[in-house]
Amino acid sequence: MKKATIFLLLILLIISCKRNKSETDAFTDLTKLYHQKVFDNEELIFRNGEMLYFNIDSSLIIQSFKSDSLLIKINLKDKKISHFIPFGSGPNEFVDIYLSQKISDSTLLFMDNNSSQLIQLNIITGTIDQDIAYNNSRCLRMVKLNNHYFSTGIFEEGMFGIWNDSNFMTYMGDYPEDKVDNKNEASKGLAYQGKLLVNEEFNRLFFCSSLFSYFELFEISPNITTINSIRKSYLGEYNYAPSEDKNIVFARPYKSNREGYIDAVATNNRIYLLHSGRSIEDFGINSREKTRLANQILVYDWDGTLLSKYETDVDLKNICINNTENIIYAIAYDPDPEIVFFEL
Repeated sequence: MKKATIFLLLILLIISCKRNKSETDAFTDLTKLYHQKVFDNEELIFRNGEMLYFNIDSSLIIQSFKSDSLLIKINLKDKKISHFIPFGSGPNEFVDIYLSQKISDSTLLFMDNNSSQLIQLNIITGTIDQDIAYNNSRCLRMVKLNNHYFSTGIFEEGMFGIWNDSNFMTYMGDYPEDKVDNKNEASKGLAYQGKLLVNEEFNRLFFCSSLFSYFELFEISPNITTINSIRKSYLGEYNYAPSEDKNIVFARPYKSNREGYIDAVATNNRIYLLHSGRSIEDFGINSREKTRLANQILVYDWDGTLLSKYETDVDLKNICINNTENIIYAIAYDPDPEIVFFEL
């Protein structure tokens, strides 16, 4: 009887291991990437920041935290640096922004977190125009998709808030099931934060979590009545403690939690994810800052199929890709931040 019980347990363990093996584990075609520096000197012109690539003058836009401007543009041909978005509280000055997305090859969107506005910036002329005032302090990330606006935030009503022009429409999408009771929706809203990417040709919305290894790909109906999940990936759940007080919202990670997708960028063809998967309990990882770096880039198509898996020789914080998708630009830490690129 004991032998039969042990045999049954072994069978169950084998089945469990097979189920837990992720798609990325099974994908064995790993390519090693070696960095090259954009600047020969070691002068640090920034600390870190999100990045966008513009083909019109082969430039990088980087969110800067060191100078009096919140965005810098680096012309990759002559290494000339331009400054945009002055820091301050005066007209056309800003204190706290997020880069949202590139909407043309000369224009980007950024969020002004203080005024709850989405704003257009022309990187050639420096012209600033308001795009939408979403008037919602609970909104944390916003993107534009075919004249509609999708956001994540501290929403109890749904996973996404959706706007049409300046009028608030509705909340849509259920938060994924996890170990935390779904009644605590406010903390779930804070837990499910990361990057939003869009593909207007396919009318698709991509979300990935920076807090744990989860992403989901959604197809949006033409009249924005439904959001259909077409691909979901969990490489590990978010281990967090939600607030028990409804007046206080937090999602505090446990020490054993593994960080997720540190950054993400997309083209019309592919999605590039900078994946950490690190825990502060791992050997050689002695700080939260190190868990929020990564050296693995996963490439998917817009159906959610894994196409490529890269490993970089330095830790990265942010990435972007050029139009021909043969160069990845990144902010690397070796050990200080510097701008690097990888040839694919």
